[in-house]
Amino acid sequence: MNDKRLEQDIDRVIGKAEEKESTGETIAEETIEFRTLRESLNEPVEEITPIVAGWAVKGCLTLLIGSGGVGKSTVRDNLAMSAAAGEPFLGYAVPEAVKVFCLDLEMSEYELRMRYNLLAKHYPEAAQDNLWLANLSSFTMDSRRNQQRLENTLNLIRPQLFIVDNHASFHGGDPNRENEMMENVILPFRRWMSEFDMAILYIMHTGWAERARPRGSMAIFDAASTVIAEKETGQKDIRKLLWTKQRSVSASGFEGEIEISFDPETYQIFRTTKPQMRELLDSLSYPILRKLVVQKIMEELHLSKSRAYSQVKKLVKDGLLKAEGKDMVDRGKREEMISIVKSGGMAWNEGKDEERK
Repeated sequence: MNDKRLEQDIDRVIGKAEEKESTGETIAEETIEFRTLRESLNEPVEEITPIVAGWAVKGCLTLLIGSGGVGKSTVRDNLAMSAAAGEPFLGYAVPEAVKVFCLDLEMSEYELRMRYNLLAKHYPEAAQDNLWLANLSSFTMDSRRNQQRLENTLNLIRPQLFIVDNHASFHGGDPNRENEMMENVILPFRRWMSEFDMAILYIMHTGWAERARPRGSMAIFDAASTVIAEKETGQKDIRKLLWTKQRSVSASGFEGEIEISFDPETYQIFRTTKPQMRELLDSLSYPILRKLVVQKIMEELHLSKSRAYSQVKKLVKDGLLKAEGKDMVDRGKREEMISIVKSGGMAWNEGKDEERK
């Protein structure tokens, strides 16, 4: 740092002290609030229950980042429906149904309505009353009027979870300038999270060269408690979710990475849980009632009933199970399963399969 820059920084720090000479006002001698460690430890700590375990905690900002077209909005939609319904999301607990407000700045109104019309069939009807949607083609936070409009809307809805998709449209300024990132995004978010006691999920693109960090100023990364990167795996409709930062929950017992699969017909996503699903299917005696397979999936993989039924349908579609009438299912052929796995389906251990034979 050169001498001139240093002098400017010093002038900025002491600037307010010099104001009293020009204004004649007396500046009170103030300090910041502080306490000893003993005093802090003696104060009771309020336990905060996550809105969605690993994803959303009141008062905390979560970033979902990924390259264009990787499927961030599909993850967003499923998370919003799960939180509004109070149902587990990808196996992560949702303690209760909450109000969710999703501000979409990317899709057309037709595409957004089509997605949610398909998704709503797989969730309790009560979720429809807990989820608010706003679809705007033009809305930027570099306008004070827009910031006030959004704050007024949040005050009316009072959501526990606020979702913004996506940063490129929302920010409005130069994403590489830290001061604009602070003024347009971070400071309003902090104020709203405190005032409305809510969590925020903010969706951002990544730079193509480095896909584990958000594009633009790193001030938003520093402000976030949780950062989740969505990445391609090289397999069709299979994505990886990687927690690159997790400050809002204890790291103990929490996975840093999972794989998910997409159903392009219903816009649902599922956790692939390869070893667990293989072991679960191996533990059953065939043929078996379809509802018993559903019950087992609910117990072992912690999925809701509707999503467990959808998982069974996908297993049948992929050939890992085969339908025997309306109510029964049987195990798919071993050769077919191994072929499916090699083409990008669930993991299978051919060695163990030979031992069974």
